[in-house]
Amino acid sequence: MTVPTSCEEIYSGELIAALSSKHAPLNDASMADPNYSNTEGVEELLRTLDPLRCTWGVAGPVGIVTGVAAVTAEQSAAVLEMLTSSAFACGDESGGTKCEFRSEGEKEFLLGESHFLRDGIWVSTFWINADITGYTEDIIATMWA
Repeated sequence: MTVPTSCEEIYSGELIAALSSKHAPLNDASMADPNYSNTEGVEELLRTLDPLRCTWGVAGPVGIVTGVAAVTAEQSAAVLEMLTSSAFACGDESGGTKCEFRSEGEKEFLLGESHFLRDGIWVSTFWINADITGYTEDIIATMWA
């Protein structure tokens, strides 16, 4: 499997419509250099892989950042090691491994991360104060349809 070349390729039409109404715009210039993760090592590794970057919202207290990158088996194992040693809940899902973490931060912000690894692809999502119900699941269903 290869990494899609545009953000529109990773979402279903239904999710694009929902995100456009709740968290627009897609890839606003103010989100040109977002964080992909607050987890030590994860951010650094993902940046070295030059991921497809898909952001929803503008720089501020609400937003979603997703990176999609190709990974080797060794990189995938390293990601899973970092996530499992950082209090992520990981398990088998949809033919791959999904890891999630949610926490309430300062000022009542709700932060979270979701990572999915399958077939040499890593889908990483970092969000703040955004409704991501079904978000990663939609990406999985769309990319591996």
